[in-house]
Amino acid sequence: MKKIKLLLLFVATAAVSVSCDLGDEAPYFGDSRAIVGFSRTSQSNGIVTDGTDKTVNMVIELIGGNQSLPADSDIAVTYDFDATSSTATLGHEFDFASANHTAIIPAGSKSVVIPITVHSNNVVVNDDKTIVIKLTGASSSSATVVGSNYSKLTITLVGSCFSNLAGNYTATYTSGTFPLVVTEIGVGSYKSNLTPGYTQYDMYFSDLCDTLTITDWYGNATYPISGTGTVQPNGDLRWTSVTISGIYANRQYLFRKVN
Repeated sequence: MKKIKLLLLFVATAAVSVSCDLGDEAPYFGDSRAIVGFSRTSQSNGIVTDGTDKTVNMVIELIGGNQSLPADSDIAVTYDFDATSSTATLGHEFDFASANHTAIIPAGSKSVVIPITVHSNNVVVNDDKTIVIKLTGASSSSATVVGSNYSKLTITLVGSCFSNLAGNYTATYTSGTFPLVVTEIGVGSYKSNLTPGYTQYDMYFSDLCDTLTITDWYGNATYPISGTGTVQPNGDLRWTSVTISGIYANRQYLFRKVN
């Protein structure tokens, strides 16, 4: 009988030990404590490098505990920038919108959104930067903990080229100078009402980080067109190796920007 009692006592002790070890490692929705953390461990945000400030949001959630209910009182969550693990620099690529680094999950809610201000003029295309944010604490009028598996968020800033080529231009041929209009039809996609070598006919092209590619024109079904070019520092569009099959090949043209 003594052996049986000792065995039962050992099993009960082990069960208590396992229950405590789970702690905030894995959210248990029947737990009376409120367990908070980031809604995900990583996120990627495209930043158009047009020189204006952008807003990137991160979300802190009540991810477990509190009997699966919304917060029954305000939960104050503190966070900080992990400079050692980050490649972005605070004050250069980004700044916190709030100086006190504290967010409140309101009573009756399960989450709070924290904005970060990204300075796009300091974001470089093809040179992604990471911002690592860590939660440093949580408090409320009832028991609250930070889930250790949900305490860190890595935000990757992906620079995207800004394209703004719509406007008035001129094209100069041996026969004279002719006006033309470039219209934006999509992000980085444009239509010109003049095709190189002609004084009319719509032409379509794309701009990717100041590299131009002709994609279509008025007579493309019969006479396919190809060609590339570059956006000049003064805004001119310089076309090189423009070819219209069966008409001309490897010609160069300049669409001069009208200020």
